[in-house]
Amino acid sequence: MATALSHKQKMYLTTAGVLAFGVAAYGLGRVYPPLGPSAGTIAPAQRYVSSQVGEGDVTLGDTSVPELMQTDAFELMVKDPSFRALASDPGFAQLVRNPQAFAALTSNASAFAQLLKNPQAFDAAVQSAAAISAASSRPSAANAQVLNLMAANSQAFSQLANYPQAFAAIAASPQAFAALTNHPQAFAAMVNQPQAFAQFAGNVGSFKQAALTGGNPAIKANAQAFANLANDAQAMAALTSNAQAFAQLTRNAQAFQALTANAANLRFAAQAAAAMSQNANAFARFGGNAKALVAASQAAQAFNSASAAASLSTQANFNAQAFAALTRNPQAFAAITSNPQAFAQLTRNPQALAAFSRNANAFAQLSGNANFMALAQSPAFAAALQSPGFAQAINNAN
Repeated sequence: MATALSHKQKMYLTTAGVLAFGVAAYGLGRVYPPLGPSAGTIAPAQRYVSSQVGEGDVTLGDTSVPELMQTDAFELMVKDPSFRALASDPGFAQLVRNPQAFAALTSNASAFAQLLKNPQAFDAAVQSAAAISAASSRPSAANAQVLNLMAANSQAFSQLANYPQAFAAIAASPQAFAALTNHPQAFAAMVNQPQAFAQFAGNVGSFKQAALTGGNPAIKANAQAFANLANDAQAMAALTSNAQAFAQLTRNAQAFQALTANAANLRFAAQAAAAMSQNANAFARFGGNAKALVAASQAAQAFNSASAAASLSTQANFNAQAFAALTRNPQAFAAITSNPQAFAQLTRNPQALAAFSRNANAFAQLSGNANFMALAQSPAFAAALQSPGFAQAINNAN
C-alpha cells in the first residue's frame, strides 16, 4: 500500500514538473520568439506591404524649402527687389504652374507686355497661332512675319483666301506673280489660255522673244500688253528666277480663271502677291499648303477685327504696335505657335495673366537671368509658391 502510494506521488510530481516546464517554455517563447520559420499548424504571420507611392502622393517635405533657400540661385535672386515682388504676388504661383507659357513670357517680356495691354487682342493672337500651328506642317518664327504681312493687307488676303489653289500657287512663286499681276491685261490672257503658255515653263527667254514678236496667237491678240511685259526688266528677272510659275498657272487654270473673272479680285491678288514677295521665304515655308495659307489669312483677319473692336481712341495705334512688337521678337509668336495649348490654358487663367501684367517690368528686368530661370523652373520652387508663408520667407531672407 505504501509502495503504491509512493508510486502515485512520483507520478504527480512528474506531471507537475512537465506542466511547469511547459508553462515556462511558453512564457519564454512569448518574450523571445524564434528567429527561424515556425512549423506546425499555426500559419506564419503575413508581413505588411505598403502600396506603391504615386506621383500624387508625394508632397513637399519640410526640408525642401530650406534646401531650396540654400541654393546659389536663391541666394542671388532673393536680393533682387524685382524677384521679391514677383514671388510675393499670389498670381505668380499660377503662372509658374504653366512652364511652357511661363518660359515664353519670361524670354519675351516686352513683346508679351505689349500684347497683354489688350486682352482681346491677346486672345485673338493665341487663336491665330493655334490656327496656323494646326494647319502648318512647320510652325516657326517666320509665321509671325506671315501674319504681319497678311494683317497689313487683310482685305486682299481675305479675298484671295476664297481661291485657295490660286493662293497656294501665288505663295509658291510670289515674285513671279507679283510681276505678272502688274500687267493685268497680259496676265488675264495667260489665265484664259493657259495651255498656250505651258510651253514656256522653264524657258523664259522663249517667252520674252514670243512676247516681243507676237508669234503666239494668244500673244498677238494682246501684242502691246505683252510687249510691255517683255520690256519690263524687273518682271523678266522675276519670271526667270521663278520659271515654274508658268506650270503653276497651267495646273491651277480654273482657280485663276475664277479669281480674275472679277477685276477687283485681280487687284487684290496683285496686292497680296506684292506683299508676299516682300518675304518670299516666309511664305515658302508653307510649302504650297493651301489649307495653312487660308487658316493664316483667316487668323490675321480675326486678329485685326478683334484689335479694331477693342481699341479705343487712345489706342488707335495699338494694332500696329502689337504687330511691330511681334516682328521685333518673332520668337514670341513662334512660342505661341509652338505651344498653342499652353497659351490657350493661360488665356483661361486671368489671375496668372494679371500677375504678368502687374509685373511686366520685373519680368523684363529678369529676362535672360540664368539664376532666375533655374529657380523658376525648379519643381520645388513651384510647389513652395503654393505655401502662403513662402513669400514672407523670401522677404525675411533679404
